[in-house]
Amino acid sequence: MALNRAFNKEFGFGIRRSAVLEAANDADRQLTRLKRHYFQQAKSGMPDGDILIEAGRERVRCPLLGLDDTCLLYEHRPITCRLYGVPTVIQGKAHVCGTCRFEKGRSYPTVALDRIQDRLADMSRRIGAVLGSRFRDLHRVYVPVSMALLTKYDDAYLGTGAPAKEY
Repeated sequence: MALNRAFNKEFGFGIRRSAVLEAANDADRQLTRLKRHYFQQAKSGMPDGDILIEAGRERVRCPLLGLDDTCLLYEHRPITCRLYGVPTVIQGKAHVCGTCRFEKGRSYPTVALDRIQDRLADMSRRIGAVLGSRFRDLHRVYVPVSMALLTKYDDAYLGTGAPAKEY
């Protein structure tokens, strides 16, 4: 929601906004195909760890990368972007970017990404409570940058206001 708000504030109507939204649509289509592929892999019995390794090799260009490969909303970038290249620990296992120059087998200070994600989920849970969302698991909805830009965070999405009538 924060990224969406910053995008809408920074990119009024016009050619720049349209170009970013077109790139977001392209990225979202690629991500949808990948999700379907990995869902099928999981259904066919591929272990989660193998799926994650394979998925980690995929590259989908961020719609907020300009033609010069700089971030168009740098001050508002997500935590993933802020930590890119920094050694992290996820579920007790250390991870480093394959293109960084960290030496294999050496020890480095790491960022406990699970703790950060837990804090962000708590913040999202509190936002949902303050907004009065009827969706108890709204804090579990993780969206890629492409969807953060394309989504309209209105009452229907947030589960606020009167529920839609069923006909």
